[in-house]
Amino acid sequence: LVAHLHSTSRLSQSYSHTWKYLPENHAHTYQSNDRLALKLTHSPSRSVFYNIHVTQQSVSTRVGVKALLPEDYERPATDKSVYFYESGHEGIINNNQSITASTGFNLTWQANQQHQIKTGFLLDKHRLEINTEEEPWEGGVNFKDDTSFSPSEGSFYVQDKIEYDFMIFNLGIRFD
Repeated sequence: LVAHLHSTSRLSQSYSHTWKYLPENHAHTYQSNDRLALKLTHSPSRSVFYNIHVTQQSVSTRVGVKALLPEDYERPATDKSVYFYESGHEGIINNNQSITASTGFNLTWQANQQHQIKTGFLLDKHRLEINTEEEPWEGGVNFKDDTSFSPSEGSFYVQDKIEYDFMIFNLGIRFD
């Protein structure tokens, strides 16, 4: 049995010359990635072994000014030079997340000296959430996208590796 836990997070901010004197009101990007994986490998006999794996991964990205809510954003205003912002907030908010759960099983059986049979399946379930808002203040573009998807994918295979002294055949079928 093997268990794996991995977590990372990162906070960053790109440079914008127009937000030079008000960098705290320029958008920040927060990214996180969390992954948990379990894998079990077992050999019930000398000619058979199998493995089972289960994983879950969550990836999140949030872009925005600090932890402000859309209703707290203010329209940016430039100074006398009409080039640098002196008040307001950069008008972009993104809060995107994807969660993937995966389950798989593989079995290998050495039936005899000439035949090695393999079979298995993989099932992935995804949850994608896309939330974007631009210029949320009055008179702004007020663009908003709030979308969720939950696609699934799977596969199954069977393979027979046939070995002779003079030739090897790999015969099989796979369905995705």
